[in-house]
Amino acid sequence: MYKDINIAHFLLLVLLLTINYRTFLMIRGEPYIIFFQALCLLIVYNFLISEKKADIKKFIFLGVLIGLIGLSKQWGFLLFPSYFFLYFYLKNKDIKKSYLKFLLLAFLIGFIICGWFYIGLFLDYGSFTAFNKDPTPFKFDNQPLNFYFSFELNDLLFKNPIRPNFDNQFFPILYSDLWGDYWGYFSFILKGWEYGKFQPTVGAYLGRVNLVSIFPTFLLILGTFFSFKKIFKSEKNFQDIFQIFIFLSSLITFLGYLWFLIKYPEKPSGDTIKAPYVIQMFHLMVFMCFDYLNDLKKRRERLYNLIFFLLLLVYLHNIPSMVTNYLK
Repeated sequence: MYKDINIAHFLLLVLLLTINYRTFLMIRGEPYIIFFQALCLLIVYNFLISEKKADIKKFIFLGVLIGLIGLSKQWGFLLFPSYFFLYFYLKNKDIKKSYLKFLLLAFLIGFIICGWFYIGLFLDYGSFTAFNKDPTPFKFDNQPLNFYFSFELNDLLFKNPIRPNFDNQFFPILYSDLWGDYWGYFSFILKGWEYGKFQPTVGAYLGRVNLVSIFPTFLLILGTFFSFKKIFKSEKNFQDIFQIFIFLSSLITFLGYLWFLIKYPEKPSGDTIKAPYVIQMFHLMVFMCFDYLNDLKKRRERLYNLIFFLLLLVYLHNIPSMVTNYLK
């Protein structure tokens, strides 16, 4: 699947995500998840492509990575269920047996590495997933209707997509935080929560960023749908199974994050809606998108080249959003 690929094209898809620069430079824990997740994907891919019984040495390493993900951020736990779902897509009984045995060993090692931290959370705060806000019983009406169904395809999304213009509206905030800087932590200096130096100028520019970023967003969604369709294929090869694994990791991350936002509503600001929390999901979407485009290249190479030319133009336009003005 990843033979004879254009590494530069793959890197362009990764580097397009503005959220990378803010998340990395603000020294958050999520970049560690991305790094360890990439190594985990490599282990899973090598296991699938070998079509042999699981290698205990690699799964011991996988256990170490699982533990390190657990220590990086709690969001990393949303990646783990897909490892168990993968079991049901393996066909050979001997391979399934060895995979499950070594997977359980890997998670045991992971628990030994990071479990002490979560046991401490439970002893101190009464929850393994303690957060600095009090949870509410899970009910969809914890959030107002416009949290779920507000897409804000209006002038604000493309003219001034910064706080407080999308109070607690899930998709507009997440989209604006992915490609720009909705919360003002990076591209303009804060003066309180609502106003900042250069905000009028930067707001107009970030609106244009949102506009041109519709194109890569469409490709990310298209790639995700492409991987989703593979679930229903009657005959699945290892490439299909790997893409399904990535899709499930992305989907569970999204659903888990949505569960968190419903359990911890923050009205009216919605200040728990932040793209860095689920940066792992966007990187997984890049994998699925690139798989789709790599498949497209085999059928329509000219269209493939045109797409990456347009993505390069988007990247060049969006460069200022990737450079902080916070210290000016």
